[in-house]
Amino acid sequence: MKGALRIIIVVLVICGTLALAVSSLSAAQEFVPGLQISLVNAPDSAMIGETFSMTVVVTKPQGVSVTGRLRTYLYASVNQVSYPLPAEGFTVIPLAVGEWTPNEIYVSLGENDTSAAYTFSLAIDNKVILTGSSAQATLRARFRKTDVNVQIAPDSDKDFFVFPARAVFEIPFAAKVFVTLILVMVLIAVTVTIVLRRSSSELPMPVI
Repeated sequence: MKGALRIIIVVLVICGTLALAVSSLSAAQEFVPGLQISLVNAPDSAMIGETFSMTVVVTKPQGVSVTGRLRTYLYASVNQVSYPLPAEGFTVIPLAVGEWTPNEIYVSLGENDTSAAYTFSLAIDNKVILTGSSAQATLRARFRKTDVNVQIAPDSDKDFFVFPARAVFEIPFAAKVFVTLILVMVLIAVTVTIVLRRSSSELPMPVI
């Protein structure tokens, strides 16, 4: 009996935990009817260290006022990125400077407003290291409540590709010194040649 009672208690605890998890997930989304956000004018790709811009258009029906916090962010799966490492329990990694909330702003639309557009910029962190020659990421716009992390509109996502920063060729210091010496020697030679020519042209012509 005691063994059966323990099993029943364990099952009840597990069910309660699952119920709490499900309720937490559902509470994270309280969509306002008719409220939509759309990512527009966003590029398809960018390089590590590059800053790019995009626009988020918010639309809603008349007669409804909305306030919240709007932001964009960029993330990729852990198998696309070697660094930085994901936070504990996460399978995705934020790629922009500022991580998950790099550019969040406060937004308020009155009852008579039906749409508004907002421009955002993101800078891909130059510390990011890709596992391959490129990474497939997701660019996302999110609209949430002002005081809690609860979505009030469906996300707007865009497939995005991240490429390594373009390599910049740097001339070695020794080569710079060598080239400088060559230029100095050429300049001295040209100067001496000009001086000698002027001197020879100024000599008196012999009288015959």
